[in-house]
Amino acid sequence: MRATAYTAGVLGGVCLVVRHLVGSSSGDVLSWVAAAFLAIAGLGLALELVPTAPKWLQAVVAVGVVALVAAVWVTLRDAIDHELADLGVGVVAIAVGLVGVGRIVAEHDREARPRGAHSS
Repeated sequence: MRATAYTAGVLGGVCLVVRHLVGSSSGDVLSWVAAAFLAIAGLGLALELVPTAPKWLQAVVAVGVVALVAAVWVTLRDAIDHELADLGVGVVAIAVGLVGVGRIVAEHDREARPRGAHSS
């Protein structure tokens, strides 16, 4: 689930950065695609906050986290130029997603190495 969430975050961030680079010709479509990917990322990461909780609590936390992030994003867009805000959110989403994927790969490598094996 974490890999899906981080990958969706990277894809959403890429959509926002590409939207900024190409201008507003296809900006509306890219904005909605980015929002969908970032919502998937937020839902996936929010579910990781309460992995052993009942399903109803996981749903409440997931929706709450996505709503909070959306509110902060909208507030940021109102406070500064919305193009710049979207670019910043895109860059942050890409960075967080890549760091998360890197951590997952490192955990997988650590688990795959047999105990007592020396690193070469």
